[in-house]
Amino acid sequence: MKKNKNIILLIITIFIFCMNITKAEPISPIDTAEEECIAKTGSTYEINKCSQIAQQAWKKEIQNKLGVLKKILPEKDFAILLKSQQEWIHYVTAEYKFMQKIISQKEGTIYSNIEEGFKTDLLKQRAQILEEYIFILQE
Repeated sequence: MKKNKNIILLIITIFIFCMNITKAEPISPIDTAEEECIAKTGSTYEINKCSQIAQQAWKKEIQNKLGVLKKILPEKDFAILLKSQQEWIHYVTAEYKFMQKIISQKEGTIYSNIEEGFKTDLLKQRAQILEEYIFILQE
């Protein structure tokens, strides 16, 4: 019975993940790679690894976008952005702690997949916001 419950939770999680991808936003290569990685496995451990790879890719995207913004923003404005980035990092750290607290109270390894998905989403959102800043500045 517990195995069936975990399978159902996995299917629901994948469905929710796919629903988030199919929103109006374009699918990024990072999303595609993560989705393909997840599709190749049924193991919660391996799914977590797929999400962690995506998280590293989003972190790299954030750094790349910060590099672009450094080139196009006046020095004073970039300093403000860096302060914002530092505060965002504090926010993400607090969110990760909260996620871990909630997930640690749940039974089933599927919840670790949900936690990793939340982490990936936070990083993706920041990369998208930075991309929007670049778009606005280059208009």
